[in-house]
Amino acid sequence: MQKKILLAFAVTAAAFSGVFLAWLFNLHGTRGLLHVEMIGWAAVLLIAALGLLPMALWLIFYLRGKKSRLLKAAVIIIAAVAVAVPVFGFAYINGFPSPTPNTTAPRLILAGTGANGLPDVAVTFMSSKPTRAALSWGRDDITDTIDETEAVTDHIFILGDLAPGALYTYCVDGGTTYYFTTPNPQQPLRFAVSSDAHFSADDNRPDFTAQMLARIAAAANQYDYFFFLGDLVEFGFRPEEWQQAMAALPTASAAVPTAFAAGNHDCLFTGLNRYLAYCCPEGIDTGSGSRLWRRIDIGDIHFLVLDLEWSAETFTPPQQTWLEAELKSIPPQDWTVVLNHGFYYASGSSSRGWQWWDNRETIDLITPLFEKYDVDLVFSGHAHQMELLEQNGVAYVIAGAFGGIPDPEREYVSPASLWYASGQYGYVDVTLEAGKAVLTYTGPDGQVLHTAAIAR
Repeated sequence: MQKKILLAFAVTAAAFSGVFLAWLFNLHGTRGLLHVEMIGWAAVLLIAALGLLPMALWLIFYLRGKKSRLLKAAVIIIAAVAVAVPVFGFAYINGFPSPTPNTTAPRLILAGTGANGLPDVAVTFMSSKPTRAALSWGRDDITDTIDETEAVTDHIFILGDLAPGALYTYCVDGGTTYYFTTPNPQQPLRFAVSSDAHFSADDNRPDFTAQMLARIAAAANQYDYFFFLGDLVEFGFRPEEWQQAMAALPTASAAVPTAFAAGNHDCLFTGLNRYLAYCCPEGIDTGSGSRLWRRIDIGDIHFLVLDLEWSAETFTPPQQTWLEAELKSIPPQDWTVVLNHGFYYASGSSSRGWQWWDNRETIDLITPLFEKYDVDLVFSGHAHQMELLEQNGVAYVIAGAFGGIPDPEREYVSPASLWYASGQYGYVDVTLEAGKAVLTYTGPDGQVLHTAAIAR
């Protein structure tokens, strides 16, 4: 009887560990972690060992044929730990204990393309409890109201067919009035790009992030759009981190329409659904069949936002097929701009067995498409530095400096590198004209770190 009871303990431990690991391996945000970070495999092996050790001890207990209090205690204690670890891990990865949901300020997210050749804009926010909200909006002044038909916590209002070069006003339920402008086709398009704020990380700089958000929001700087390329938060599976980020982000995104690319930290473990809820909620027309990659057209300027999180593991065959079809459809005389989190060419250093520089996986798989279809600019984050590179006629911009701790000084210099800065925080100010792009690497206080002109 004693042996059967101990066997039950051992089998239960193995079952809990096995089910937990199977669930973990099936998560979107686990594949890249295990591909790039050796520490991920160390954790997996530890959980597997905990699950199997009680069974091994039980076999020793069984084969010895006599009682052993020490072995019996070891089987029970280790089995209890092997059950507790997956239970705790499952709860933590699923965001428990979950904080009380916050009501977030409204944000503007780029949606589908309207009738006037400009993106529609979605006004989106969350409420702590289900409500029926009303959005009042109009050109120059309030002229129209959109009422929700049912009480919800995730709110989205699509402002479509926007006129070029216009000032729009909006407010939710008669509250704070916000303004945004649409691009004027007679003027160069101006937008900001950055990545890797890492809200809630122990070593991030939210003060610098706040400075940069305020600069992007300032009407005097006349930014038409803001592209944020991933790793907004440190652990995307933790709801409190998204709440912190959403408390800060509307400084810019309530006034400057924003588009996001998914980062590896955003989508870590169960983070994918939280990323989508905040950064590309249901109801936004991406036109791609996925909420992780999309095309945004602004006249003869075409933005392609890709899902590239750790390396090339999320660049799936459907995404590859979509990307090539979109690139093929863009006239060669138009601007083609690619934006995503993971990088292609970059200088860098090695860390925990991974070389954080020129990524052969993304270079070999994706850059031939850029060169074949005359892509002009490729923006990435992931590396916490700022860099400008050029390879085979394509300019590559690293802009991973929006508040996350800077990477160490590079130990490898990419042959494609033209300019590089480590230990700096900042974003890239981009102006697109008919024949050239002007890139201004800008610090949190507005200091110009570097300027480059890219001719078409």
